[in-house]
Amino acid sequence: MTTSRTQSRTLIGILLMAAAYAIVSGVDGVSKFLTQGYHPLQIAWGRYAFQSVFMTIIIFGINRQSPAILRTHRPGQHTVRAFLSWVSNLPFIWALTFIPLADATAAILVGPLIVTALSVPLLGERVGVWRWSAVVVGMLGALVVVRPGMGVMHWAIMLPILSATTFALYTIFTRKLSGSESTDRMLLFDAYGGLAFATLTLPFVWKDPSLADWGFFVLLGLISTLARTALVHSLRFAPASISAPFAYTQIVSATLIGLLAFGNFPDTWTIVGAVIICSSGIFIAIRERRRSRPPSASR
Repeated sequence: MTTSRTQSRTLIGILLMAAAYAIVSGVDGVSKFLTQGYHPLQIAWGRYAFQSVFMTIIIFGINRQSPAILRTHRPGQHTVRAFLSWVSNLPFIWALTFIPLADATAAILVGPLIVTALSVPLLGERVGVWRWSAVVVGMLGALVVVRPGMGVMHWAIMLPILSATTFALYTIFTRKLSGSESTDRMLLFDAYGGLAFATLTLPFVWKDPSLADWGFFVLLGLISTLARTALVHSLRFAPASISAPFAYTQIVSATLIGLLAFGNFPDTWTIVGAVIICSSGIFIAIRERRRSRPPSASR
């Protein structure tokens, strides 16, 4: 693969990752709204139920895939990946019942640092000191947003960090499977597997939704489908250690949703933290482009 093609694929992966996490903020916003009347387990079930519906329509209807696409030689890895996907949702949704969306989002942004760390032993990717430094700077930006020690820290702030850890493992499994499994197969196992795990707990928490709330569950499934599709494709185009830090841009979209949907106006420090976070991701993109540029013929 030529250097220019490698650069193009990396850029596509970065853009898809940024898009995926912008959409994830929409998922989180709808989830926060639903926490006012429903248990996190039921919200997770609604997400996977309608995500399964939309994935089925897209993959079997629009893409015209055969049911044979569900045949795999890696059923165990797909099952673990689906379980991690489902589990990663629960602590974050629970946290949204206690703390603002922007705070929860800032806390969950520890995820890219975990992905970068795990990509070394689990994926064999090389991470240099500059990329590590940029990720750490992004984390400091998240701390500027949360500002621990400058107010009363709610215990629920730890829930997004737990969610970030499990989702980092999900990201690693996605990257490992992307080399041998088709994107459509991974998306189907993600949706169907998550639905299976969520359904097991549903009888204990079920509450009949109103007609309007059914609409929000449908919306949750639709935007989840878009987010997961963009995420899986991003990890096919770019290494996890490069694309993962662009999840930091989620704080911008989360702040906007918090402003528009819940009336949470960002203060100066939130804006400063968001700028730091985005700058760290842009630095990684520029650094990676320079590293992959062929040496000049003249010296």
